[in-house]
Amino acid sequence: MFTIVVNYPADLDSLMRWARRLRAAWRASSATGVLCLVGAVALAFTGHGWTAAGVFLLSALCGGAMEGLEVLIEQTEQRTEALRTADRP
Repeated sequence: MFTIVVNYPADLDSLMRWARRLRAAWRASSATGVLCLVGAVALAFTGHGWTAAGVFLLSALCGGAMEGLEVLIEQTEQRTEALRTADRP
């Protein structure tokens, strides 16, 4: 196991921009994973087994990246909510 230390932005606007960027990265990773999966299936049916296995592994890496991004998004949303409630009188 390893630990990633993230320095979150201190103000609400920057934190919300950070959350939008994380969501965009999650969507990009999701799309890339799906394309890799479709490509792996297509390569497998055309007789390129080893290449298909490599592309399938890329799809798995995208899935792992998505899991990590989901954790960061959840933590960012919690921090955003904490800042929103702290700003209220």
